[in-house]
Amino acid sequence: MALQIGSRVEVTGKNVLGTVAYLGNTSFAVGKWVGLILDEPKGKNNGLVAGKQYFECNENCGLFVKQNQLTLIDESGNRIDLSSVESNTPPSKLVTPKASRLSSSRQSLTSSTSSIKSNSTNKSREDVSSSTPNIPGNLPDAQVPGSLSKRSSFIEVTFIQPLFLFLILKELYDEMKAEIQDLKEKLDTMKIKYREKTRDLDEMKIQLDQSAEFKAKIMESQAGLKRELEKLKQEKQEAVEAKEDTADLVETLEMMTLDKEMAEERAETLQVELDLAKEKIEELTLDIELMKADIEKSCDGAGDGTEVSHYQIKQLEQQNMRLRETLVRLRDLSAHEKHEMSKLQKDIEEKKQENAELIKSQEKLKQRVTELEADCADLHEQVDAALGAEEMVQQLSVQKLELEDLVSKQAEEIVDLEALQVVSDQLQEDAKEIEIELKEEVEMARSATREVIREKEAALESLADRELTIVKFRELVQKLQDQCQDLQHQLHKETSNQAAIKTAIPEMLDYKKMFAETKAHARTIDLELRRLEVQQSQQHVQYLTAYMPDAFLSRGGDNDAVRVLLLIPSLLWKSEILLSQIKEKFPPVDSITHADLIRSHQAEQFVCRSKLSFHLFQLQAILRQYASSFNLCTPEVLLKAGQSYPEMAANDWTLDGFIEMLKTDQNIQDIDPPLLAKPEEPK
Repeated sequence: MALQIGSRVEVTGKNVLGTVAYLGNTSFAVGKWVGLILDEPKGKNNGLVAGKQYFECNENCGLFVKQNQLTLIDESGNRIDLSSVESNTPPSKLVTPKASRLSSSRQSLTSSTSSIKSNSTNKSREDVSSSTPNIPGNLPDAQVPGSLSKRSSFIEVTFIQPLFLFLILKELYDEMKAEIQDLKEKLDTMKIKYREKTRDLDEMKIQLDQSAEFKAKIMESQAGLKRELEKLKQEKQEAVEAKEDTADLVETLEMMTLDKEMAEERAETLQVELDLAKEKIEELTLDIELMKADIEKSCDGAGDGTEVSHYQIKQLEQQNMRLRETLVRLRDLSAHEKHEMSKLQKDIEEKKQENAELIKSQEKLKQRVTELEADCADLHEQVDAALGAEEMVQQLSVQKLELEDLVSKQAEEIVDLEALQVVSDQLQEDAKEIEIELKEEVEMARSATREVIREKEAALESLADRELTIVKFRELVQKLQDQCQDLQHQLHKETSNQAAIKTAIPEMLDYKKMFAETKAHARTIDLELRRLEVQQSQQHVQYLTAYMPDAFLSRGGDNDAVRVLLLIPSLLWKSEILLSQIKEKFPPVDSITHADLIRSHQAEQFVCRSKLSFHLFQLQAILRQYASSFNLCTPEVLLKAGQSYPEMAANDWTLDGFIEMLKTDQNIQDIDPPLLAKPEEPK
């Protein structure tokens, strides 16, 4: 069951159901995306992404996911995992059209080059074979332009085909270059968006940190205000207690003032009593003196005949004793009153000082009370501000939660962008590989073009030689025809014309022999020159190796690595020679019938040829992998590969044996393909 718009699906990993509303490519990311309308508001958008509306739905009900993240729900409620359905698709469908185009272009390039080579060799051999047979008696002139037209058409086809392939490869290269440029632009835009998102995320993180710091500061200030409030409450309680103590002290001071006034009044009364007692004492003293005077007078009078009675004396003594006791009591009372007065004065002075101190402390406490009242007002204001700060903290916590949600969304977007970055890097790597492959193919096409141009020049040279030969043969034929006509006219007259004919035929044979000897002589000179170049190159290498250290020529050294590098192109060249010779010697079979199987060995030869060609192509593929790996590997890996030179040289000897067998025109069935030791594929 295929995924289509309107299908019911479930997002794996999130347990969210939805309906497919969009299916296809998007502008915000590379690849095929599926737009969903979720049943619950657990999405990320409303169908609008990057300024483009893909579908319409409620806010936070839209979501874009990959197809492999969905589980399809059919009408009966069964769940079908789309990722397993995708994994069951054959791997051949996963090949990109670019790779298929590249492989097809390569195949067409190799097939065209091989066909060009085979056609050129076949044509050249046909032309040589057509130029060598015996010349007939009559050669029509109408056949010559046809052969020339065939040759010219062959040259044009062989020249145009590589040019056409080169144009195709150039067009593919331009397309790939444009696509790479588009991918680079998309990657740049994604990088810019990623930087903007990262900058926004950093700003949000900074705001979040600032809000967290502000919240911490507010909490610290709130805790400090609470501590100050408790301290001020305690100080207020102490101030109230001090105020009560001050009131008690004021009352005590008033009582002491009253006591002082009463003591002063009492002291005044006691002073008055003391004064009265002093006056009384003075009166009594005066009375005593008067009485003493009276007693003396009475004593004097008694002497004169008058006597004082004993009773009066006793009475006066008792009165005197009482007065004396009263005087002592008054003296003690006066001293006690003086002592009390001095003590009261001291107490009054102390109370005055205490009163002054209490007044000062009362004024200080009044100032402290006013300050505490102002502090209480400030604390009330701060408490109100703290209540507002709590509301602000709540708002900041809500904003923090929103920022955390936004940060999580940004993190998901960052993950998506990182995945896109990975895809972009893979695309860049693929583009680089494709560019390298296209450059290789362009180089191959250019080399094929150069080879075709060389073949064209060789064909033109051979054509000029053949035309010259044809002209000479035409002249010879014309001369011979004239001679034949003359001989026919003179046949009945002269019998010696037979000798002339016999001498003319050896002249023609001598001319062919001379032409063949001239070409053989030129080839011999070329071979001698090539042999001289090879000998000089070998001698040059010997001279160079004589100056190399012993480690260079040791087993597994640099010499073996160089020989491995030279062996790979040699094996490729020899395998290419074998393939071309096999194709030329054993042409393909269009159809095989039962009679062909019974009467001829053509089918068996074609099977052997195909089998050998398969092994040679396999060997060429592995050798090309080796060549590309050696061009990119490190010197250590190349030295390690040089250690396997003896094993790899066995393939060179095998190919040399095959070439010798083809030289001696042995049967293709005698060649054993398993002798081609398959080298290890480079890692």
